[in-house]
Amino acid sequence: TNADGSVELFRIRQSARTTNKKDAVEVQNEHRRALAMGLIHPLEVWPKPLSPAPPTLREFSVEFLRHAETNCKSGTLRFYKGGIGRLLNFPALANTPLDKLTNRDVDNYCRYRLEVAKHDATTVNADLRALRRLRKLAVKWGKLSPNAAITINEIPEGLSTRRAVSPAEEQK
Repeated sequence: TNADGSVELFRIRQSARTTNKKDAVEVQNEHRRALAMGLIHPLEVWPKPLSPAPPTLREFSVEFLRHAETNCKSGTLRFYKGGIGRLLNFPALANTPLDKLTNRDVDNYCRYRLEVAKHDATTVNADLRALRRLRKLAVKWGKLSPNAAITINEIPEGLSTRRAVSPAEEQK
């Protein structure tokens, strides 16, 4: 029944996406309930298609780098390839689905790179920037739910890692 009092009738014939008759009847009853309550329109697909599982960092990095090859400058592409390559060398991150990635995983990666591999904080922060861009692109492309996004913060670099070049040095 419409708001103006008129009635529209629909014949609904669609798959319940199951081979079990008992499950099909349950899907049909749930669909009728949703229609009666006005939760869905009769022309909407029911049951909703299952969204595919989010890819792992290793799987999505291939798509990300392919995108970067066509949409980024050569220096930026080199930056992303280096950062993603180092991230993929850490199996705890590389084999984790993007929606299951936590701040603890990222912290473990940072700790490993700083303490075990003895790398500088600047390099680790570059890797984190590449990871942050990868995750934003995954959200934009619908591979990752915006709710699954975590905050990837850079680690403090210290005072001695960056310095400004004076005008005299710049002239030389």
